[in-house]
Amino acid sequence: MNMNKKLVVCIILALTIGIASVVPLALIMTPAKAQTLDTPWFNPDLAYAYWAYNTTTAADSANLMAYNEHSAFGLNFSVNPDAINTMVNTRIEYCLLRIYSDLGPIENTTYFFGANFGNETNPPTFMYQNDNLNLTTLGNGGGSFLCNFNGTLPTGFTNGGTKSYMSSVGENVSLPQAFLNLQNANRVYLDVSRIGYVTFDGNSTTVTIANSGVLQHVELTKNGDSFYYGTVPDSAIAQYFSVPT
Repeated sequence: MNMNKKLVVCIILALTIGIASVVPLALIMTPAKAQTLDTPWFNPDLAYAYWAYNTTTAADSANLMAYNEHSAFGLNFSVNPDAINTMVNTRIEYCLLRIYSDLGPIENTTYFFGANFGNETNPPTFMYQNDNLNLTTLGNGGGSFLCNFNGTLPTGFTNGGTKSYMSSVGENVSLPQAFLNLQNANRVYLDVSRIGYVTFDGNSTTVTIANSGVLQHVELTKNGDSFYYGTVPDSAIAQYFSVPT
């Protein structure tokens, strides 16, 4: 990745195996001012998505069914031209990815993207939540942060995360409905929307709740035991799932 030498990329990616992921960030302790009018710094665009599943009977027990789910996504970020003259201090922006099928919901996950606009070299440590912006109930898919942001991004600046879930159920126990909504789906969709932004200025923070409208709606293509969109990197696919062709 070729970038301006003054631009330091600090990437935090969440990898989940078996349990919901938790981004290791501390809770903000300073009061936050809530507002509804603001301009996002960055525009997300879904580059690829991959959701896959399988089930197997445990080798040591005919009464135990193991089920696995693996997912990956990548977002291309670009600078919002409407915000170029408003960029000061530090900003974190949150996206929501809602995955669902013709049978019902599959998963909601989030991704954050932020930057220090100036000479700061470290991202703020925080996890903001209130009644309107509660990341703990949405699921956390990780995020990325740019230090010494100068107002420009490289072309095709893609960030994202991967997640694997492995569990099992006993005899006569139904698989989770969300898993069945993926396993038995004819069609799978993904919607990208904004959750909101947190702007830091010294010791104060300003929280902006974004318009909840869908920025991007895509349908994933079925391929064996998986659904995919775009060109999925081989490195994002677990070895026991099929590679889209």
